[in-house]
Amino acid sequence: MEGIVKAADIPGWIPFVLIGCMVLMAAAKLVDSKRFDEFLLLPVTNKYFMVHGKAVELFTPFNMFLLTVQLFSVSLFAFYLIVNFSDKYTFQDTVLFVQVFCFYTLFVAVKFYIEKIIGDLFSIENKINSYLYAKLSHKNWLAIPVLAVNFSVFYAFKAGAVFAVICVSFLVFLNVFLLIYSFRSNQKYLAGNLFYFILYLCTLEILPYYLLYKWIAG
Repeated sequence: MEGIVKAADIPGWIPFVLIGCMVLMAAAKLVDSKRFDEFLLLPVTNKYFMVHGKAVELFTPFNMFLLTVQLFSVSLFAFYLIVNFSDKYTFQDTVLFVQVFCFYTLFVAVKFYIEKIIGDLFSIENKINSYLYAKLSHKNWLAIPVLAVNFSVFYAFKAGAVFAVICVSFLVFLNVFLLIYSFRSNQKYLAGNLFYFILYLCTLEILPYYLLYKWIAG
């Protein structure tokens, strides 16, 4: 495939997804403007966790707005990749996007609850909650550059397969960087359970994304 998105190929629902993500980000900023500004600086400063990480509240409106952005933004980019690297689908296959969105949402939910169960089994609920909060925040932050990439590949310029590979490589690098950052931020909690953390890392951080890649590539 040539891998170029033409304006005529872009279905009418994609602008609503992109604009909806921007509205949700604006809602998060409206809920807590100072917290949002600190959230944007996550990769360069630990201030966000120092101020907001003590309570470790996962299901706040602020987090839920940003999580929704993550779900739609990542799903849209995965949709773009599947169409870009497959001859079986086109950008008019709206059902494919719905399937990708449902799959990714289920993937995130199941992964989250498995991690919570692990915390309960090993009686490290507080430690796991702290780690999950850091990871959720980093994943939500990562959705912002993914959203920017979505705008680029659909509207800014003609994006071929090479650009898609560059974007994926960059996002994988950011994801690994943020994962390491999460570990370093919580290493005092995880150091005493290093074996279980390595086991968790292989089964819940590496294997699922490998299977996701195989599904997209296939």
